Amino acid sequence: MNEFEQFSLLFSQSEKKLQQLKNHAFDTLNVKSSDITYILLLKNNPNGLAANELSKYSGYDKALISRITNELLEKDYICRNPSDAHKQRGYRLILTDKGLEFSKDVDQIMKELQTSFEKNIAKDDLKLFYQTIQIIAKNLQELSLEKMKEG
Repeated sequence: MNEFEQFSLLFSQSEKKLQQLKNHAFDTLNVKSSDITYILLLKNNPNGLAANELSKYSGYDKALISRITNELLEKDYICRNPSDAHKQRGYRLILTDKGLEFSKDVDQIMKELQTSFEKNIAKDDLKLFYQTIQIIAKNLQELSLEKMKEG
């Protein structure tokens, strides 16, 4: 097996394991890992994000974004940004106070997971890993866009 095949296999296996761990950890909060991604995106964008931006940043399709939005609205974790009250479309969603409190629980669980999987790895190695994986993700995104344009 060549290095790329190894990388691809390891990445796929690791992603599945990470999803399993996240799902297990977030079961106690009665949410799915896709909801967590959404919560984290909104936490890091306090002015809010529109549905198309959530789709772009999460990689989720519009149908999933709509489902997540409805579920989180029902749980009172998110609401429309009051600044966008006049908009029928393209309005931004923000975290409610309840959503902000919930995001603190999410942060704690994510820190615990991160600490667990980063153990026994030197800080310099982790820094290089994260820099490298960001470059790989960017390259894959660009390659994907090129292939989509080709048809």
